[in-house]
Amino acid sequence: MIWESNCPYYYAWTTAGRRIVIGGLDEPASEGRERDRKMPAKMEKLVGEAEAWFPSLKGKIHAEYS
Repeated sequence: MIWESNCPYYYAWTTAGRRIVIGGLDEPASEGRERDRKMPAKMEKLVGEAEAWFPSLKGKIHAEYS
């Protein structure tokens, strides 16, 4: 597990299926359309952070959010 505690903070761990789960950029909860509108930009920032941590994965990350 990686826990980077700056603000905004990020965290990540790997799964048995060789996946990286990364999260962070938390903010007060928003609802429905507002939350959904923010997700693509947050996902892009999280992918960028993962690529900074693991440069060999740059351009190889397939991201999804839920």
